[in-house]
Amino acid sequence: SSSSQIPSFASAFGACLVLMAAVAFAEDFKEKMVAQGVKPEFCDVWLGLHSKFCEGDTGLIPESSIEPVNELVDWDSLPEGDPSLLDKTVILKLNGMLGTDMGFDKAKCLLSVKKEQTILDLVVHQTKQLQEQHPVRLLLLNSVETEEDTREFFKTYPELHDMWESDVSLQQGLCPKIDAATRQPVVWPANPSLEWCSSGDGGVFAALLASGKLDQLLEDGYEYAFVSSIENLGATVDLRMLARLATSDAPIVAEFCSRGAGCAERGHLAMQRDCAGLMVREREQCPQADQKDFHDTTKYKFCSTGNMWLNLKHVKNALVEGELKLSATVKAEHLDPSSPEQPGPEVFVLKPSLTSALTSLPGAQAICVLCDRCNYVMTCDQLFALRSDAYVVGGDFTLVLAPGACKPIVEFDRKNYKTLHDFEQSVPLGMPSLKACKKLKVNGKIIFGPHVSIDGEVEIHSGDHGDHPPIVTGHIRGTPGKLRILRDADDMLSHVALSARPRSYVLMPQTKVIKVVTSQTGARTQQQAVPWPSTASAAAAVPVSVVRAAAAPAGDLFYHGAWAGGYV
Repeated sequence: SSSSQIPSFASAFGACLVLMAAVAFAEDFKEKMVAQGVKPEFCDVWLGLHSKFCEGDTGLIPESSIEPVNELVDWDSLPEGDPSLLDKTVILKLNGMLGTDMGFDKAKCLLSVKKEQTILDLVVHQTKQLQEQHPVRLLLLNSVETEEDTREFFKTYPELHDMWESDVSLQQGLCPKIDAATRQPVVWPANPSLEWCSSGDGGVFAALLASGKLDQLLEDGYEYAFVSSIENLGATVDLRMLARLATSDAPIVAEFCSRGAGCAERGHLAMQRDCAGLMVREREQCPQADQKDFHDTTKYKFCSTGNMWLNLKHVKNALVEGELKLSATVKAEHLDPSSPEQPGPEVFVLKPSLTSALTSLPGAQAICVLCDRCNYVMTCDQLFALRSDAYVVGGDFTLVLAPGACKPIVEFDRKNYKTLHDFEQSVPLGMPSLKACKKLKVNGKIIFGPHVSIDGEVEIHSGDHGDHPPIVTGHIRGTPGKLRILRDADDMLSHVALSARPRSYVLMPQTKVIKVVTSQTGARTQQQAVPWPSTASAAAAVPVSVVRAAAAPAGDLFYHGAWAGGYV
């Protein structure tokens, strides 16, 4: 009996030593943050997260601790709101992300979306339009990385630039990274800035309090804040949601939408088993063993749009009384993950989770909104779709689907399309039309020729053509309910010969132009072979090629490149 207790005692003693060391290190972290000039409000939040981390809180949310939410109040059942509520409303955009994951080394809000209009241009125009009738305020929560880029951009809007410090800019705090081996503050003399990371979107509450802007807003008569990521082009002021916040007296009303294609990776809504409180589980918070459940859209039906409406009075009271206790997102990575040659030691990164405010504040509500409220520019694929004619800028400066357009899902392979530059190289002659496209998937390097249009679901597979990627042009159609696949080499030939699908058009570089003559029996002969034009401008003048089912009419042109290394 006593011997069986020895291992458990040793384990408990070891855990106690670890905890004691972590408590001692907490002072080291606090001293480091104070020396860096981190404001007390941010220090308190992060040290609280660190304390939980030392007690074993990894930020993971196992399946056993939650259950699904099956029903939500629908947005379209909400009554129309009173426009006068806008007089008390602040638009707060989360603007902490760089575009480095897309090969864009500035604030992501500066990406051009439509005709040289950036994401931030659209946000400013939306706000200024509201300000024509209501004193709506615009605040931006910037990170250290995005502050200067964004401030420089605002020189094009002098009236906002002049009150940047006083009225527009909020800044995230800094969080120290934890050395995974020692659990102490990581030290990297070669580049001390790598010892820190921004507090992320979850730092918005501490930023409002620490800057004094929360008190100033309340003093100026502002009671409500619409908080959303600047990457979400679907996040615009909505009077129904604003009225719900005002009439319900809830501290937070969060927007969710039905999970479907394109948003299954976003955090889903759930209910805590122990206290029946609403919560969001992000993908990185889901243990590996529970990933199947996370991706089950029939079980977890609602995903977070990231849009949140705050009652500023309730938020202020919760902050002052210490009731707003956010949970952490914990990420294990190398000190400098952007450097494959010298990534540095392994570290833990702790940040406050914004969506955990839904759990922290009693009375929080969730509403199911339309899917167009969740329209993010997080990847080059999404930007490609938004730059196409499937989307237009509406009269209220929102990016919406064009009349009659499908919402296209775009997937380019990550090997050949890593950065924005890679994508832009594929459309030197203009964007393809995606108004009738449900899904476009591209594997291998290609170039879209002029006036390309894509209907339905289409996959384009191209082999390795080196510095001479094939040019795809014309009208490519997928039949209703089926997938249109364009492939390289002989697989393409058999596909074309045996398929009964509608016509599509393909041009290839460095190939022969072959006039196809089709008999009544479907037999084909080849005539009139001529060299393929060597330049894009010459190619644009060549008649569009036709790849068609076996019943192709005589005289159609098929640009065949099988001997030149395959064709699309």
